[in-house]
Amino acid sequence: HAVVLSKDEQALFERLRALLDRPQPMSLGDAGKELRIPLTNLQKALRALVAKGAIVLVSDKRAYLPDAVRRLAQAAAALAANGPFTANAYRDATGIGRNLAIELLEYFDGRGFTRRTGDTRTVVGDADRLFGT
Repeated sequence: HAVVLSKDEQALFERLRALLDRPQPMSLGDAGKELRIPLTNLQKALRALVAKGAIVLVSDKRAYLPDAVRRLAQAAAALAANGPFTANAYRDATGIGRNLAIELLEYFDGRGFTRRTGDTRTVVGDADRLFGT
């Protein structure tokens, strides 16, 4: 069975796609300003998009398109193939900023895809865990 977005959800998703479809997407606060939607209203509307799998909320400040999360998880897996990796190595491999790299790694940790030990991480699960499958 396929999930279908309502007309309003699809319209919001189309407006958000351009802001999220980049290596370092806009923060939700900046996206709300760009779209002229108050942050609380945007966060409420995003719940439906997250529930239907149209976007992935990696923190309370940042959302990604699912394909981008898959690519970023693949980058972590590629790094882990050579042993434990640091947030700095992940940042360098993905080309994203340090704070966002840490947000993503914490998201991965929280879903059982990676595990942090000291300053390093290892991949311990399947990337499907990132999407609730």
